[in-house]
Amino acid sequence: MANKEQVALLKQGSEAWNEWRKQNPDAWIDLRYTYLDSTDLRYANLSRADFSETYLERANLEGADLWGANFYKAHLRYASLSKTDLRYARLSSADLSNVNLTKAKLSFADLWGVNLRDSSLRHSNLSDANFCKANLTGVDLTGVDLSFANLQEVRGLTAEKLSQIRLCRTKLPKGIDLDPDRDCRY
Repeated sequence: MANKEQVALLKQGSEAWNEWRKQNPDAWIDLRYTYLDSTDLRYANLSRADFSETYLERANLEGADLWGANFYKAHLRYASLSKTDLRYARLSSADLSNVNLTKAKLSFADLWGVNLRDSSLRHSNLSDANFCKANLTGVDLTGVDLSFANLQEVRGLTAEKLSQIRLCRTKLPKGIDLDPDRDCRY
């Protein structure tokens, strides 16, 4: 269960939260199974926080530091995650449908089985991310970097969507006939 004191502090806003984080940089942030729908968490330092099965629908996390955070089976539909740092985050089996992830950093993120239906990943860094078994139906991938990413067994992805995207040693799904090394510079 979530740490009730941390949840109460987080609901006071990013400024109060970030000040507390400065004083407690090594604290384990336990926000599991919490309802934080429509909460404004812009620019909050939530690195390494545990959001497992948390409800963050329509939450505003723009610019938040979510490095290494755990969003396993979290509900983030319609949330704003633009310009967030989600490097090394665990988002497996999460619902990220209709989410704004424009200019997000998702390098080395685990997105196994994630639902990204109708989301925007425009100009995001997705290098080395694992999208195995993810739903990418209707996703806007304009200007993304998918170098070294794993796209095996994804749904909703076509060669046309990938034709203008940076690929370098990307593991592509079966049936997509593109050169996965076309953008590598040796």
